[in-house]
Formats: sequence, structure tokens, C-alpha cells
Amino acid sequence: MSEPSEQSAQPQDKWSGRLTNTKDGIDILRQLLIVGIIVILIAWPTAFKNTLATLGIKKLGIAGAEVEMIQEASETTGDTTQKLEEANKGFESAQENLKSLIRQTNNEELKKRLEELSAQLDKSLKTTTNAQQSLNVSLASQTSILQNADPKDIPAQGPWAIVISADKKLDPDARDELKKAQALGYQNIKIYNRQGLLRTVVEFPTFTQGQDALPRLRSHHGSAYLVNMSKWCPSPKQEQDIVWQCLGDQM
Repeated sequence: MSEPSEQSAQPQDKWSGRLTNTKDGIDILRQLLIVGIIVILIAWPTAFKNTLATLGIKKLGIAGAEVEMIQEASETTGDTTQKLEEANKGFESAQENLKSLIRQTNNEELKKRLEELSAQLDKSLKTTTNAQQSLNVSLASQTSILQNADPKDIPAQGPWAIVISADKKLDPDARDELKKAQALGYQNIKIYNRQGLLRTVVEFPTFTQGQDALPRLRSHHGSAYLVNMSKWCPSPKQEQDIVWQCLGDQM
């Protein structure tokens, strides 16, 4: 008596397996499509953007998890780039001081040692400059994807911000960056003391507003990057009029 029920169960299992395989196949194709879109955006961002505009597509729908991953990657890249920029300023200043000492000294032995040190510093500066340039290329690709992402695919809510610089000194460096942003017409600008550096930040209530401002700010600050303030500095405490401390900050 049990044979009919067993026979009827076999087709159900068969179709259930096919349905599962179909769903898995669609999911794999979807992931491959997303990867393909990201590769195209990285390789030919301007051409791809123009093609979307021709088709009447203003924003590109990419799954929230992928957008979040790209945003976090751009944050890491931008942060590292700005740290290298600040390090390079220190290298350049030290190099100027060394060259001044070389010109002033009459001690040949000391001059030789200073010249050797200057040559080593030159190599270090070239290494960090090359690394900075490579990171800038990666950051440009990552932000190109973010600029084309559909805001509805962003799971995290605001506020959002664009970090335009990282400086060791408030005056004149960080304050000058703040003034430059003000000159562009932005009002909600703060300086955050985060991980030992003063980060000049332009804040926006939503991802869309930050997304729209990103191209303009990056045209003035090539290493500018977008952050979610609720993660980047969840517990700010005001130190001075324009300086806020990120309590318990982390990368």
C-alpha cells in the first residue's frame, strides 16, 4: 500500500531538486553579473556612465551587501591614502632641513653622512609617493561605483560624511582645509580628532546628499572618501569650537 505514496514522492523530490538548482544557478549568475559590472566600472567608468545616461539610467542597482563592501573598502583606501599624504609632508619637510644643513656645514665627513641620509629619505619619499598614487587609482574606481549606486540599496542610514583630509596640526593645516570647504559653499564642516590625526569632514544628512557631493569634493581633494558617521565616529565629544574627539575610535 505504501508504493503509490513513494512513487508520488519521487517526482516531488525531483522537481524540488530542480527548483533548488535553478535558484542556485540564478544566484550565481546574479553574483557574476555584479562582478562583471564592477569590473566594467573600474576599467571604463566614464564610458559606462555615459552608456547608462543614454539608456536613461541614472543610478545602478547593486545589492546592499556589495555596496557596503565597496564603501568600506573605499574608506580603508582613502584613510591610508590620506595618512601617506601626511607622512609625505613630513618627509618633504625633513628633506628640506637636511639640504639646508648640507649647504651650511663645512665638515666634509658630516656632509657625506647627511647626503647619505638625504638619499635614503629620497627613496622613502618615492616609495610612499608611488604607493599613494596606486591607492588613488583604487580609490577612484571604488568611488566611481559608489557614485553610480542606487541609494535605496544602501542599508545603513545617515548621517554620512566626506573626509577630505587628515592632518597632524590644527593650525594652519586642518583649519585651512576647513576654510577651503567653506569656500566651496559647504556649511556643516567639522574637524574630528581620530586615531591621532585631525580629519576635516563635510557632513550630510543622507547618503544621497553625500553621494552627490563626492565628485565635486574629490575634484578638489583627490583622496576624499565617503563614511557612515554612525560607524566612523559613533560617539563624538566636542573638544574645541570646531574640533571633536571620536571616543573609542577604530578603523
